[in-house]
Amino acid sequence: TSTEIQAWEQKRKELNGWIHMRASEGMGSKVASDYYIVGIPIMILINAKTKEIIALPENTDQLNKLLEISD
Repeated sequence: TSTEIQAWEQKRKELNGWIHMRASEGMGSKVASDYYIVGIPIMILINAKTKEIIALPENTDQLNKLLEISD
């Protein structure tokens, strides 16, 4: 919805050090297929150099632990 898109745009500004993607085509998009997205929202940790998927954390605690390991 337009409300959700506006909320996402605001959060993107707050988290400007991260890459954010939005597939306007939805679950049938190439991006969703390429990254095995079967539901939303989803967090995907990707190696910036190789573009390989490192992890699919289920929550922010898992994401934070993964980020601590990669420092």
